[in-house]
Amino acid sequence: MFDKERINHIIEDIEMYLKKLEDRKIKDVKDLDDINYYACSMILFSILNRAIDLGDEIVKAKKLGYPLEIKEIFSLLADKEIIDRKLEEKMKDFVIFRNKFSHRYGAINREDVLKLIYEMVFIKEFVSKIVDYVKK
Repeated sequence: MFDKERINHIIEDIEMYLKKLEDRKIKDVKDLDDINYYACSMILFSILNRAIDLGDEIVKAKKLGYPLEIKEIFSLLADKEIIDRKLEEKMKDFVIFRNKFSHRYGAINREDVLKLIYEMVFIKEFVSKIVDYVKK
């Protein structure tokens, strides 16, 4: 059984952060002055954390297994065909960036931030897949 209230809250957070990111209007690395670079980094970190929370919520609710690492959340979702393998790999890549934000912030440069901004389409796809799955 899903905790739909919790799932909805996570999705609302992701959508709010995505809107904040879009509002910054970052199109090129030159748009990432210090203020935008640090702001976008924190917004991205928040989005990635909430996407992980969303995946974890589904894994726990459906008792899909016990991930030993954060990345395994997405493998379990792909094993049950909740997400496809391509999205699984992209979400695992996001976990790597999330860990860099969390533990090795200096390893993230402006080009990485710009790349992540453009890859938020995969977060939107992930949310959409989860919403569709929960509706079933």
